[in-house]
Amino acid sequence: MSRGKHSRSSSSNAIQNKKRKVTTDGSSSVIGTCFEKLSNELIYEVFEFLDFYDVYRAFYSLNMRFRQIITNSTLPIHVNLSSRSKSTFESYNKDCILPNKHRIQSLHLSNPCLYDHTASPTHILSQFLHLQTLILNNIEVKHLAILMPTLTSLFYLSSLSIDPIDNEPIMNAIYPHVFRLSALKYLRLSNKNLSCHDSLPVSSNEQSPIEYLVINETISFDLLIFLLSHLPQLRRLSAHIRVLYTLLPNQIKAPSLKSNYLTHVSLGLKSITFDQFEQLMINVFPLVEILYISIPPNTDSVFTDATRWQQLISSHLPQLRIFDFLHDNWPNNGASNSNSHQFSSLFWSKRQWFFVEQHYKEKYLFRTIFYSTNPYRRREYTLGDEKHDITDSNVQIRPVQHLHIVDEKNIKDHQYFPNVTTLTLGNGFTTTVASVAATLSRVVPLKNLTHLHLECTHFSLAKVMELFRFTPHVHTLTLSSLSSYGLDSESMQQNRAFQFIHCTNIVANLTLKGVCSMDQLQILLTLFPRMKQLHICIYAKCLHSFIRHILQKVKEKANRHLCLLSFRSAAKVWMERTKSLIDSKRLLNDYVLKFVVKDLYLWW
Repeated sequence: MSRGKHSRSSSSNAIQNKKRKVTTDGSSSVIGTCFEKLSNELIYEVFEFLDFYDVYRAFYSLNMRFRQIITNSTLPIHVNLSSRSKSTFESYNKDCILPNKHRIQSLHLSNPCLYDHTASPTHILSQFLHLQTLILNNIEVKHLAILMPTLTSLFYLSSLSIDPIDNEPIMNAIYPHVFRLSALKYLRLSNKNLSCHDSLPVSSNEQSPIEYLVINETISFDLLIFLLSHLPQLRRLSAHIRVLYTLLPNQIKAPSLKSNYLTHVSLGLKSITFDQFEQLMINVFPLVEILYISIPPNTDSVFTDATRWQQLISSHLPQLRIFDFLHDNWPNNGASNSNSHQFSSLFWSKRQWFFVEQHYKEKYLFRTIFYSTNPYRRREYTLGDEKHDITDSNVQIRPVQHLHIVDEKNIKDHQYFPNVTTLTLGNGFTTTVASVAATLSRVVPLKNLTHLHLECTHFSLAKVMELFRFTPHVHTLTLSSLSSYGLDSESMQQNRAFQFIHCTNIVANLTLKGVCSMDQLQILLTLFPRMKQLHICIYAKCLHSFIRHILQKVKEKANRHLCLLSFRSAAKVWMERTKSLIDSKRLLNDYVLKFVVKDLYLWW
C-alpha cells in the first residue's frame, strides 16, 4: 500500500488535534475519537516509532482493518528473534515474516535452537531480497557454512555480524563467499579459532567493498594480512592481533593489495614485540590518522618507552592526529615500573596527548593501567586509583558507556559518567557500605542502566534488591554468585522491597555463574517474573528437580515469559535425561533440546 510522505511534525500535530476534540455532556468528558479512528496515514506514522513485533502482537488480531494495514504496508520491517518463545516465533513467522520477506531490512538471530528449526528464516534467506543488516549470534559454524553461499543473491546486504557459538574454525565457512557480497560495507567477526594458522584459506583474487572490519577475537598476523589483501576499500579496522615472537620484524610485509583509505585503526596486541609492531605500522598502516592501541599484561616493556614511540610517530606516521593508548600490567609487589613520566614531554603536550596511570588491586594481584586521556574516546572505562603525577584533568568521560568499578574506594565525587548504560562491579567491590545504590549514584545515573554485571562474590540478595529499586530499566543481569544465607523463598516474598522489585523490574535475561541452589532458583524465579532467558549452572543430581520446578512455574503462569533455559557446563547425557523426563511427565508439548560445546539448551 503506497502512501504520501508526511513530516513527523505535521503528523504529530494532526494526532494532537484529534485528541483535543472532546465533547462535554454534563460532568462527563468523552474523547471524540480513538486510535482506531485515525487515518491509515497517521497509523503508519505511529507504527514507524514502534518495534514491528510489538505492532504485530498488539494489532494483528484486533480486527481485519489493522491486519490489512500491517500486511499491505510498505514500511520496512526490522526483525529481532532473540527472545521469542517457540510458539510465538512460529505464529509470527507464518503471519508476518514469510508474507513480507520483501519488506524485511534487518534480521537479528541469537537463539542457538532457532537455526535448527525447519521454519528458520536462515533456510530461505536468499529470498529476503531487500535485507540490509544481518546479525547471526550463537550460530554453529556448520550452519554458517551452508548459509554463506546463499547470501550472494542479497544485493542490498551492507552489514553482516557473525558470532559463532562453537569453536570450529570460521574462515573456511565464510571464505570466499563473504567477499562476493556486492554491497557489504560492514563486517564483524567473532571466533576463537581465528588465531589458528591452519584455518588460513587458499588465496584468490576476490575483492570486497568492505569499508569497516571488526574482529572481536584474537587473529593471527598471517590471517589479518590475508584479509587486508582482499579489502582495497577498507577505511576502518578493529582487531586483536597475535604475532609469533619467532617472526622477525623484517618478515612483516604489507598485504599484496593495500587500501589507500585505511585511516582509523584499533588494535589489541598480544604476543608481539615493539620491533614487530613498529614494522606492522610502517608497512601496513602508514596512513593512519586515528590509532587505538590496547596492550595486555606481560607484553614487551618497550611499549612504555616514550622515546621509541616518538621516533615511530615522527618518522613514519605523519598523519596521526589521535593517539589513544592503553597499557595493562601486573607490576611486581604492587610497585609500578613504567616509564610513564616520559610521556609528559613537549612532544606529547604540544599534540594535546596527555596520560594517566591507575593502580588497583584485583583479587590478590596489583594491577596498573596506563592510558591516554585527551581525547578519551573509549566506550569502556575502569575506575581505579589514579596516580596524579601525570595529569588526569583531560579525561573526557562523556563517551563512556560501560563502566567497570574494581573497588568502591575508587569512587570519587568529581567523577560522574553521564552516559553509562552498562555497569560492572568487580571482584574487589564489597557490599559493606551502608547503601550500595547511594554510593554508585555518585558516579553513574542508575536509572539509565540496562546491563548490570555483578562479578563481586557474596553479593547479598538484599543488596541486589536495593540496587533494583533505583535501576528500573535493567533488562540483562549477570551474577557471579548470590548470597541468600539465612533467607528462604517464602519469607522473602513477604518482604516489601521484594514485592516492589517483583512488580517493577523488567529483567529479561539472567545469568548466574556460580552453582545455583534450589532456594536461589526459587528466589530468582519469583523476583524476576518477566525473565525470558535463564542461564544457570547446577549439579547433575539436581537436573530433574530443577526442570520440574521451572516448567511448573511456567505452566502456572508465574514465569509465563520464560522460553529459553540453558545449563552451563553440562554433560551430554543430560540431554537424553531431560528429554525422558519431559516426555514421561508431559511437562511440555512442543520443545527443542540442543547440546552445544558444554551447554544444554531447552527452548519451548
